[in-house]
Amino acid sequence: HGIAAAKPEVPFELVIVNNGGARTAARVDALSAGARVVHPRVNLGLPGGLQLARSMARGKYLATLQDDVVVQPGWLDRLVARMDENPWVGIVGSSVEVPGGYRICGLYLLGGLTWLHPPADPKPVPVDLCTSASMLIRARAWDDAGGPSPELFPLGYVDFDLCIRVARCGWIVETLSTSLVQHKWHGSTSPALRAYTVERNARPVREWHAAWLAERPEEATLEQMRRRLVDRAAAIRANPPPPGKEPKSF
Repeated sequence: HGIAAAKPEVPFELVIVNNGGARTAARVDALSAGARVVHPRVNLGLPGGLQLARSMARGKYLATLQDDVVVQPGWLDRLVARMDENPWVGIVGSSVEVPGGYRICGLYLLGGLTWLHPPADPKPVPVDLCTSASMLIRARAWDDAGGPSPELFPLGYVDFDLCIRVARCGWIVETLSTSLVQHKWHGSTSPALRAYTVERNARPVREWHAAWLAERPEEATLEQMRRRLVDRAAAIRANPPPPGKEPKSF
């Protein structure tokens, strides 16, 4: 991930869940100096691995990183600073650069479980969805939403589901383009597995969030969706943040 090279200034703990079993255990152990490493006896998939890491994490914010992501300097500090200054934000995602130089700066969700890609903005902007390649989640918001669903094993729509769950609990989801990571883009999964799980997992996500999706237009422009999310964020900030106990900082 290049975490040590990025030199985050904020204190953090690193929890690594090795879902690769004995095949990858030695390599993970060799690369994980100073981390808390857990080797589950079975492959828990992305949602199960995230839930296991959450059970071990002690911070008030939870950062997710996939194993084929390389972080850039300032990636974590900027996410933490944004969440510190806005207590209504439940998730803030990084700008994710994929092969070819294209950057994903969050997504706007339409009613048919399709999406639009907003352009990069130097300011934090509300979105519907961030990618679990790199996002920071308030621990309270994670716990409010129950975290990602193990039913989405092993992967596919896991981050979509989590962002919608957090938003439905009254939190704002944002993206921060100044927090940058590079993603090898499915470097650890095969095309056949991705195609199968994406098609299969779209069905329960549509069912779980049917009412939420019904409120979304089937078609819209980027400006219409941007205004919709900005207005929603303003309405949330007009009230006190969701109640709950914040874990103590390190």
